[in-house]
Amino acid sequence: MISALLPLIYLASGRMQKGFLHPRDAISGLLQRSAFEDLVEQTYLAVEAKGQNAAILCVILDEYDQVVERYGQSAADLVVRRVGERMISALRADDAIGQYDEAQFAICTSSVRQLDLELCIQLAGRIQSAIEDPISVEGFSIYVSASVGFCHIKRAPGHTGAA
Repeated sequence: MISALLPLIYLASGRMQKGFLHPRDAISGLLQRSAFEDLVEQTYLAVEAKGQNAAILCVILDEYDQVVERYGQSAADLVVRRVGERMISALRADDAIGQYDEAQFAICTSSVRQLDLELCIQLAGRIQSAIEDPISVEGFSIYVSASVGFCHIKRAPGHTGAA
């Protein structure tokens, strides 16, 4: 009995801290915008309190409308789900991903001691590479690309998570 409950306790403890109980998008399973923004604010406060670093990355799928036109909405939804899964696999367990629109995502890295421009560029490249692998949908290979931008929290235009 205990051996069956331990994995559930482990998952619940980690996921409750990282926003698992917050509202999630029905298609991708990623945090909804409001939950993500709350998490960004919490991360910002933690960064300020600890004197650490974090970054926000924005990811936009290029030419998503063409995927919908060519393959249909259900295939496009599958592409979004796969992209979400791939981004999750490219990040650390403590990083959070939110979905802002059908084809727009935001990533908030957890606070760390060292996070410079080079590490942000490497992370953006890793996310792009993960997304650009072909996605198989009903026998078709769909190729998507993404644009990734980022802002180091210490370089944000204001002194809040929203900024």
